[in-house]
Amino acid sequence: MSLIPINHPMRPVFRTLGGLAGLFLFVTGVLGLVRSWGGGVFARDSVWVFGLRFNPASAAVFLLLGALVVIATVIGGQVEHFTNLIAGVAVLGIGFMALALLRFANFLNYSMTNVIVSFILGLLLVTVGMYDKVGPTAAEVHARRRSSHTARS
Repeated sequence: MSLIPINHPMRPVFRTLGGLAGLFLFVTGVLGLVRSWGGGVFARDSVWVFGLRFNPASAAVFLLLGALVVIATVIGGQVEHFTNLIAGVAVLGIGFMALALLRFANFLNYSMTNVIVSFILGLLLVTVGMYDKVGPTAAEVHARRRSSHTARS
């Protein structure tokens, strides 16, 4: 993990993008759950929200991942960093799984549009997770090195 930048200058921008991605997942999940409520959990009905197809299971996945990302964005710090990385990989994994099962056991009721949106959101969250890592500032590192150097003398 030494190649991940610490305290990147554009961290606030990436943090905002991650929060917006989480908010999109959450709102879409809530609306998908409301619109698909009453059908079977893994139904293959024609329930669409923002151009994405949902059933209660896929809406719940979006809602939970979105809530997790939004809460982590509010908390910030390393919690946000690791949550964005893990959530991004999870969304990418769900997209790949849905792509593989699109024509067969499409239990999440995904369309190709859902797969593409999952890929975009997953890559966005992984990118945000790579650039929102926080650590000590350069001045703190320098002061720590000076104090440890003077302590040895």
